This record gives sequence, structure tokens and C-alpha cells, in this order.
Amino acid sequence: MLIKYVNGDVHSWDEYVDTTLFACRIRKHATTGFSPYFLTYGVDPRIPGDPHRPFIHAFIEQDPELISEETLIHLRKLRESRYIAEERLQKQAQLDKMRWDSMLKNNQIQTFNVGDHVLLRHESKKGLEYNWMGPYKVIKR
Repeated sequence: MLIKYVNGDVHSWDEYVDTTLFACRIRKHATTGFSPYFLTYGVDPRIPGDPHRPFIHAFIEQDPELISEETLIHLRKLRESRYIAEERLQKQAQLDKMRWDSMLKNNQIQTFNVGDHVLLRHESKKGLEYNWMGPYKVIKR
């Protein structure tokens, strides 16, 4: 994600660390179904541009038992969300392993023909350099 913010200017990466971390933390992850921010604090993040929500404390009685009860409900929901996220992570890890194992077992190696355009993995990449080089044209097989 940092590479997208830097946009080719690899020497200015430090200017984008905070923005990148914030974006990673508030974004809902496909695997867990939750954002790391939500799993940490139990509420969705409020960011500029979000509609204002009413000040919740103005509507809650100051009864300690009511506040305690609401807090317990909130903590139970948070614990349940974390449990669901953990289950989803484990399920995804199993699916990834099965997919990888089947690729190795079936020996699914990509073959290319003369004239094809290919990308070459940048094995000795440093820092924020691109993962792939190219495209290159296959001239000999």
C-alpha cells in the first residue's frame, strides 16, 4: 500500500507512513470481515467526511448500572467479533494451504510461447521497488 502512496518517488516514503498505517487500520479486511480498528476498539472509526452522529452520552442516563450493562453488552459483541475474525483467519489459512498444495501436486507450471509478453519477478528488489519487471517479449524457448 505504501508503494501506491509513494507513486514512484521511493525517497519520500517516510512522508506517507502515517497515512498508510491509518488506511490499513480502518479498512475492512476481506478475510476477517472487520477492520483492525474495530477489532481493537469495538467501534468503527470516524473519519473526516463521515456524517456526524449524535452525542451519545446526552441520551444515556447517568445510572451506573445502566452504563455497566451497556458496557458489558458492548464487550460481549466485541469478543464475539474477535472470535468470528479468528475463525475466518483460520479458515482462510486452510484454504490457502489447500490451494498451494494442489498447485504443487498438479505441477501447474506456466509455460510461455515465443512472442508472448511476460513479467519477470524482481528477485533482488530493495525497499519500495516494484515486485515485477517488464513486460518482456519471449524471443526464444
